[in-house]
Amino acid sequence: MLIKRIKNIGQYNQMILIIALLDFKSRYKNSILGYLWSLLLPLSQFAVLLFVFSQLMRFEQKHYSLYLLLGIVIWNHFAESTIQGMQIILSKQHLVQKIYFPKITLIIASLLNTTFTFMLNIGIFFIFLFYSDISVNIYWILLIFEFINLSILIMGISMLLSAYFLKFRDIGHIWSIFTQIGFWLTPVFYLVSMFPANLHWIFTINPMARIISESRNIILYRNPIDFTEILISFSISTIIFIIGYLLFKKNEGNFAEEF
Repeated sequence: MLIKRIKNIGQYNQMILIIALLDFKSRYKNSILGYLWSLLLPLSQFAVLLFVFSQLMRFEQKHYSLYLLLGIVIWNHFAESTIQGMQIILSKQHLVQKIYFPKITLIIASLLNTTFTFMLNIGIFFIFLFYSDISVNIYWILLIFEFINLSILIMGISMLLSAYFLKFRDIGHIWSIFTQIGFWLTPVFYLVSMFPANLHWIFTINPMARIISESRNIILYRNPIDFTEILISFSISTIIFIIGYLLFKKNEGNFAEEF
């Protein structure tokens, strides 16, 4: 049944693309710097954190600048995508109230919109990477798998949040706080090895910690690929996706009445 519904969504590909492009363009409308704003946030975070942890606190880690930038880019994509995904039904209420279509298409369009920004930011990361001593290897193809894993996780959380956001607007404030806390509980700028072994479970249950760490291992360090860990990470994202989808479909019929 789930696969059949996903196939039906394919009929709305053009609608998804149009909504995503319009939303992406509207974010920078009447802005002097335009799309450059999407690059300034991660780069400013990168500059401040790099200065603090590599200069003031003498934080030692091989390829730390790339380690830090990749973590920031991935985390910001997650935070921005889930916040926009949570709010997309409300922001498109004029469509929801007037036109019948699978509402999940709005979640997909929201993710596609933020993925445009993510691609710009990851492009900046690869420019920095190009000037390092790191060379391309065959395992980089696993980055596609990590991106799919991240997208599944984002979709699941976005559906879960949006399913109840219209009824309980406090969810928006709670999730904004959660993403701020999550940034510090995820090894974006520090190493898991800094913590005692009895606290490592905090990171093993954090799907974003797994995705960021796996991406760094693939690109920066060429550590032996632990396919079991990748499978566990993918399984966690899939479970969250299924829960989010079921709750989203359960509440979808009430969206038009809750604006």
